[in-house]
Amino acid sequence: MFVVSGYVLADNPMRWHCKQYVRKANENEFDVFISYSRDDYEWVKTLFLQLKSEGFAVCVDFKDFVPGEEVSENIMNAIYKSRKTIVVMSTNFLNSVWGQFEMQQALCKSIAKRQDTLILIKFSKCKVPRKLMGKTFLNWTSVKENSSSGKG
Repeated sequence: MFVVSGYVLADNPMRWHCKQYVRKANENEFDVFISYSRDDYEWVKTLFLQLKSEGFAVCVDFKDFVPGEEVSENIMNAIYKSRKTIVVMSTNFLNSVWGQFEMQQALCKSIAKRQDTLILIKFSKCKVPRKLMGKTFLNWTSVKENSSSGKG
């Protein structure tokens, strides 16, 4: 179970049990920013729709990045306008230059704010980066295996 901007989420990948708490007026524009590899787009789109249907304000590149703006500026805006960053860790993500940039910036925000702002989802069998070894993550590798094999 983890908390995202006043909501409590169960760690079941597709069943979100939410309870809303009173929000402060000065809170961030978004509850979460989803950081992922384009190769995992189909599953991330499902995650986005599920979170949105539960009432979360979700920032994601295909909806919120400003055309014509520098990619790095869009990423920084997304991270700093969001209460938390969901990192969908996969081999594709870890091999991506932009994925590494997003993860590094989200880690820097955590350190600067002295708050844990990362939600880590291990989406495929991959080696967890050393800088994340001390963090707890959700292991949803079976979700990817089931979706790619036609199960579940």
